[in-house]
Order: sequence, then structure tokens, then C-alpha cells
Amino acid sequence: LSALLGDRKITFTPKDRPGFVLASDIKVDDQNIGVFARLTPARERELDFTTPVFVAELDLGKLRKLLNGISHVEDLPQFPGSSRDAAMELPLTTPNALIEAVIAKLAEPLLVSSECFDVFTDPTGQKIAADSKSVAYRFHYREATRTLKTEEIDTAHQKVLEALTKGLGVKFR
Repeated sequence: LSALLGDRKITFTPKDRPGFVLASDIKVDDQNIGVFARLTPARERELDFTTPVFVAELDLGKLRKLLNGISHVEDLPQFPGSSRDAAMELPLTTPNALIEAVIAKLAEPLLVSSECFDVFTDPTGQKIAADSKSVAYRFHYREATRTLKTEEIDTAHQKVLEALTKGLGVKFR
């Protein structure tokens, strides 16, 4: 969705749905365009799945209308970027939107994008507290006019981590 919609605000708003866990409404600019959810583990077992099953439903009519006005295209970057990963532990009920809000509020100029690529929970509490989750993010840094030095990337990344610690009280793993 982000590749299609560019800078438009995409949010996932948690919503309880029978038969699903981790269910969310998908919104673009506060307009509901679909849903995303994971089947309950019990239902996954009933259907003989051995891995988690995620489903998404998008209203293609609404999505098409949102795409009609997009005409801005950016040049490909001339200078390389660099990425850093960070896994943070936070309460199970913390929505991803809060993490994204802290990152957006920081407005770090070298940070060109970030994305959540993993969420880990352990209901048994053996690897992580049962009421917590580990959320892993990848942060991409780039400057349009030159190649960044490692120290610059590390400094920018540290600012992001500090903002998340201060704003949400996360612990990094």
C-alpha cells in the first residue's frame, strides 16, 4: 500500500473481530479501505495450517479512487542509503500506530522510511513476558546530496531509539 499511495497516511486501527486475533481496520487519510487480521490459532489448527494465517480484504473501488490523483514521481536516489534494525519490547496492547507517531514526531531528516517487519509474542512467557511483545523495525537513512558517514547514521539512529524510549518507554532487545 505504501508503494502505491506514496506519502498518504496509512493507519491500522485495532478492532475486535470474531474468529480473528490482531485484527485492524486499514485506513488511508482516515478513510476505511479494508481490514487485516490473523486467524485464531484454534481456527488455524482446525484448518490444518502449521503456520500463522493472515488475511486482508481491500475495497478496490475506494483504493482506485485514492490512486487517481497520484501524479508525483521522485527520481531514484543517486547516493546509497543505509539501514539499521531495532527490536523493542513493549506492552502487548500498544498499537503500532503509537510507534509510528513517535517516529513521525521526531522528524529526523536523515530517516527516509521505517517499517515494522516482525512482531513476536510468547503466551507462555518463557521467551518474553506474556503481557509483552517484541516489535522489530527497519530504519532507512539517506541524504539526497551525498553519501552519509557511518557516524552520521549512528547518531540519527540513536536519536530515533531515544525518542522511542522517551515517548513509549520501550526496552530494546
